[in-house]
Amino acid sequence: MGKLFTAGLAAAAMALGTVPLALPATAAPEAPPAHILVKFRDDGAAAGVLQRHGLAGGSAVGSTGALLVGVAAGAEKQLIDALSRDPAVDYAEPDPAGGCCHLGPVLSAPVRPAE
Repeated sequence: MGKLFTAGLAAAAMALGTVPLALPATAAPEAPPAHILVKFRDDGAAAGVLQRHGLAGGSAVGSTGALLVGVAAGAEKQLIDALSRDPAVDYAEPDPAGGCCHLGPVLSAPVRPAE
């Protein structure tokens, strides 16, 4: 009986030796991109100011003259503070929509209830 138990235990150990005991690590999901709104006193200075702060150009926000600028998640406050001190910047502020909804003006029509 002892030899049978030992043989069974050895067989089980060999079979389980090929099974990973832990799941492979997966990369943490990336943080969603963050955005800030920046309006420049002179549009010609925008590219240089953004570049000095390690940022790329942004997209225009309707006819406001502001740019929606992508920034690293968590860096918004620091960049807003730095840009606000720059004399070429009219204002820099958090994006209230989180970068999702700056598609221009929305036209709406009245909704009539179904009859």
